[in-house]
Amino acid sequence: MKRMLPAVLCGVLILCLCACGKGGTPGHPPSFPERFSADAAVRIGEYTILSHVRWAQDDMAVTFQSPEALQKLTLTISGGTCSVAYDGLSLNLDVGSIPQASFARLIDQAMIRCVSGADVETSFTGTEWVYRGETGIGAFELAQDPDSGALKRVSCPDAELTIDFSNIQAE
Repeated sequence: MKRMLPAVLCGVLILCLCACGKGGTPGHPPSFPERFSADAAVRIGEYTILSHVRWAQDDMAVTFQSPEALQKLTLTISGGTCSVAYDGLSLNLDVGSIPQASFARLIDQAMIRCVSGADVETSFTGTEWVYRGETGIGAFELAQDPDSGALKRVSCPDAELTIDFSNIQAE
């Protein structure tokens, strides 16, 4: 009997530890990183643009990687101003006046809405947290990894725009 007691206790402990693992629906989504950088595959209609995004709540920078004609282009958004730099030349514009910057505005506005929680619906699909809301461009859907809190995808059907993120690094 004395030899069985440790074996039974070990068995109960193993069962308890197994029961404490992940499972079910998480109670609330993880926090978004305050700053992150990521590679972004931007699909606008039938076109795909590859870029690198660095985001913080007060500013955002997008460096283009492809197509080749855009490789020297960098967009920086701070407040309502968009700075466009191309091969050493730069100018400041109202971000709303550049239709081609719509994906950068979508990322920025969707992230600000999700971080603040303002007018955003949140749901858990079983594999990701999904946020839905409105931006100046149109309705958006943002997907977040339930474990790391990393941004996975942002889309805006009104603009035929989807951005998939990879190589995400919290800063």
